Amino acid sequence: MLRLLPQKIIELHRIVEDTSSSDGEPLRKKRKCCLIAEGEKDDAQTLITSVHDARSQHLEMIVKKECDVIIQLMDLLKLWSILSSPKSDGASINSVLQIHQQDILEECHSAQVSALKIRDTIRANYLSRAKISSKIIKYPAIDDYKDALLEHDEQQLCLVKQHLRDIRNMYVTLNDMTRKNPATRDIVRRSRS
Repeated sequence: MLRLLPQKIIELHRIVEDTSSSDGEPLRKKRKCCLIAEGEKDDAQTLITSVHDARSQHLEMIVKKECDVIIQLMDLLKLWSILSSPKSDGASINSVLQIHQQDILEECHSAQVSALKIRDTIRANYLSRAKISSKIIKYPAIDDYKDALLEHDEQQLCLVKQHLRDIRNMYVTLNDMTRKNPATRDIVRRSRS
């Protein structure tokens, strides 16, 4: 468990760095033409109704996968923390360890809740995007809806990148807490010898 957290931090840091290097690229959209009642295509009413660009979709899939992973890892970390803590005999040192263990358990729970909220924002993104797209279909002559969709997609790309940083930072915080735990240091020392 102690080796897994730094590996995830490095992996997510690489992904964050890769996404940061491509910030200057404009979003590319697939366009779908609206059919006029007579069956002719009208280039003036070209709609942006397809799903947003492949880069955004790829990042959203990574975020969803990482949310699932962090939820599972936090369950394992909670179990590991409970099982690795010494039995309480009333000594003051054990009470300090129990307080630290409680902090780790609370942080794990907080990370799980955050991961679930991040997943929910991706779902909400698709719902709001669908509402804007339906307005474009209903009122194809109004360019403001098309602009709103482009702005929405750019904002969501920024949010997905921020979610990746947030997940990485959750791992960093938990790694720091487990490394500073006095009981953890004893376990690591015993496993090395």
